[in-house]
Amino acid sequence: MARVQSYRSNETELSGELEKIKGAKVNKLRAIGFFVTLISLCLFGNSQSVAQKPSVWKKVCTDPANPTTCRIRQDLFLQQKNSSGKLKNVGRILRLNVIYSELGKTKKRKPFLSLQLPMGIDLRPGMVLKIDAGNEIQLPFLRCTAVGCDASILLKSKILKNMKGGKEIKVGFRPWGANKVSAVSASLKGFTAAFSAIR
Repeated sequence: MARVQSYRSNETELSGELEKIKGAKVNKLRAIGFFVTLISLCLFGNSQSVAQKPSVWKKVCTDPANPTTCRIRQDLFLQQKNSSGKLKNVGRILRLNVIYSELGKTKKRKPFLSLQLPMGIDLRPGMVLKIDAGNEIQLPFLRCTAVGCDASILLKSKILKNMKGGKEIKVGFRPWGANKVSAVSASLKGFTAAFSAIR
């Protein structure tokens, strides 16, 4: 009888674990669906949704005492007007990080621009980067995590020069199921000063 009870107890625990796994999968699918809907609503003609004004570049350090752990960051959020007309954040649409990282066997530190877009975008065409009226730069996605999908580019001297002298970066991407490319603009105001603070 004790063995039967043990089997039943294990069976109950296993059922509980399975329910947790199912719940996690459902929540993940809901999250992806939310971002697909979010992007579609806010970037395709919804007059009640606007892009947040570009924030300044901010210095973020893992260890403030160690400059090599620092990066500069800018976040752009989608905002929607509520019934009283006030803007409310409904999700981050773009994160830009500039960070120095060791390159290849030389171990020499070089600056990289990392861009993160939310879940729910079409990964196949990648994303497009454009500084002011310059040439488009095609970037493939490197990975997707629970917080978004990432792409990265080495900031060679020409690109870095354009960013320092430019006004904005335009990032183009295609939401899943959409036929047209959407674009988000990030400000380059204050970039030169912020960039000089990291190494």
